[in-house]
Amino acid sequence: MNIRLENNSVAVKEILERGCEKWLEKTAEAITQKVRQNTSVDTGETRDGWEKIVNKDAGVAIVGNTLENAVWEEFGTGEYALSGDGRKGGWVYADEKGGFHFTRGKPPKRAFHKAYLQCENEAALLAEKIIREELK
Repeated sequence: MNIRLENNSVAVKEILERGCEKWLEKTAEAITQKVRQNTSVDTGETRDGWEKIVNKDAGVAIVGNTLENAVWEEFGTGEYALSGDGRKGGWVYADEKGGFHFTRGKPPKRAFHKAYLQCENEAALLAEKIIREELK
């Protein structure tokens, strides 16, 4: 009886890396699209500010927004702050047109958190699907 062992670990590793890269890209895009759909729209600036960055070498995908308002929308402000440590009693602010308004803050909308939850199960299934396709 003749037994021959063949080491395919390098090829398998390349296949898995390629699959992970595809998964990162597709999952980050799905979350980005969902968070844009979930974001409240006044001017559209916050909604349009959501972006994804995928670092394939590090195996990391980042979905984020550089606008300060995105943080306020996500976690709320003042008396409505998600952490409970917002300013109490309200305050007055001036808008872009010079008008003054009293507010106690804004409730958290949780656009990003909701997007993550909406994509969580789908992302796990997508990883399995992509890896299976790559292994064929």
